Amino acid sequence: MTEVFKTREEWLMAAVAVFRTWFEEEETPLPEVVRLSVGYAKGAKANTIGWCYRKGAAADEIHQIYISPTLTDPVDVLSTELHELCHAATDGHGHDKVFGKIARAVGLTGKLTATVPGDDLRKELTELAEQLGVYPHAKLTHTQTFKGKHDKYNTKLACVICDFKITSVSRKMLDEWGAPEHCGEEMVEPE
Repeated sequence: MTEVFKTREEWLMAAVAVFRTWFEEEETPLPEVVRLSVGYAKGAKANTIGWCYRKGAAADEIHQIYISPTLTDPVDVLSTELHELCHAATDGHGHDKVFGKIARAVGLTGKLTATVPGDDLRKELTELAEQLGVYPHAKLTHTQTFKGKHDKYNTKLACVICDFKITSVSRKMLDEWGAPEHCGEEMVEPE
């Protein structure tokens, strides 16, 4: 399969052009403009694979859709994108009957909060993925931000004489410049 698009966003927007006709056929048009990105949505659970911010959440009133960077299979990406576009088409309806009606009409099945493509839709998404070419993305593993001591990146330092502490010093800076002094003595990592 060849690479047709240089960025994930171009690839996702090319899919929107195809999906737009599907929504028009169901008489539930997509908003004229939507923004799609790959990333983690603020406030979403770590296992969330897609998120659509309603237009009212954006200052310019344009829907913002995020596809999880943990997804790499193009059919899974397209299925997730289609689910989130159902949210954009039914702004404000969450996973209710209005959302369910359009989701079912475009071929999504299963629980409304975790839809999957039905057999016919899976075939269409597979064909679309082939037309779009390589999904220009490599899997990103979601990791927690570090809290407290982290040997590879940051550490804490304490004065050996008084109670003065530095709560976060980069390991790289310590390696390059050494530990700072306080009360005339070099600070140390607390045990």
